[in-house]
Amino acid sequence: MLDGLVLAWGLRRAKMRGVAPCLFALVGLCFTQSSATAGSVSDALASFGLIGNWSPNCAQDPNDPNSREEGGKLPVRWTYSLEGWSSGMLTKKMRTSIGLNVSRQELQQAQKITADKIKYTTLVVSFQSGNGLEQKSRHASTTSVVQMANDKITVVSEVTGDGFIYVENGMLIIRMPKDGQLVETNRTPFGMFERCLN
Repeated sequence: MLDGLVLAWGLRRAKMRGVAPCLFALVGLCFTQSSATAGSVSDALASFGLIGNWSPNCAQDPNDPNSREEGGKLPVRWTYSLEGWSSGMLTKKMRTSIGLNVSRQELQQAQKITADKIKYTTLVVSFQSGNGLEQKSRHASTTSVVQMANDKITVVSEVTGDGFIYVENGMLIIRMPKDGQLVETNRTPFGMFERCLN
């Protein structure tokens, strides 16, 4: 409604008839661009089959306060969803000994790059650590490539907008603090996530 009032005000203020069609075209272009971006992201997610819940072990539900690490794996759940007018959301939950970590990320861009791979860019909307503190992300955006095989997914690469690499060639990069910097100490396969029904 506010957009309509602003547009009506702009039309009244325009003294020349040639200005009105330009304003209509500009507003139409803005709405079309916004809808096209949201539609292309949601279409890419849906056609690739990402919408839903994914976990390394669906029996470990991080929402359950009694869930614990099993076989070296923490309870983790990723949920890809379409919400309202947004293009999509990725909610990552992980239960640790401190509590439930929840990261909500808006999916800003997505495209299938092959039949079994999708590339998307996320922006962290909120992050709450297990101790209940809200934290801001160090990185503005993250671009990930996810591969699907036999109805399971894995992350092939994940790089932040400022070049910090989390996953490279399907290997999760483990870093530990040393002399005031994060230093790579190990690489381990990212692992497969299965589709969860809950």
